[in-house]
Amino acid sequence: MKCSPRCWKTSNTKEVQELDEQQQAPREMHFDHAPAPTLDAYEQSLLATENDEEHEDDESEHPFVREAHKIGRNDPCPCGSGKKFKQCHGKLSHEE
Repeated sequence: MKCSPRCWKTSNTKEVQELDEQQQAPREMHFDHAPAPTLDAYEQSLLATENDEEHEDDESEHPFVREAHKIGRNDPCPCGSGKKFKQCHGKLSHEE
C-alpha cells in the first residue's frame, strides 16, 4: 500500500485506503469551449471589415482644410514680441 503525505496524519488504515483509492480514481474533466467559428462566419466578418474600410476611405478622400491662417517661420510671432516666429514660439515646437 502506498502512503501519500496526506495519510501520514491519519492512523486509521481504512481512511488511508480510501485516500489511496481517491487518488488513483480517474477524474472526470469537463472543458467548456466556445464553438469554433465556421468559414461562413469568418467570411462575413471579413466582409464587414472591408465595408468599414471602404467607409473610412470615403471620409479620407476630402483634404484637410485649415481654418486659420498658417504662420510662416519668417512671419512675426503672434505673441507680439516682435521676433520672428522661428526665433520665438516656433523654436519651442521644434525642441521636442
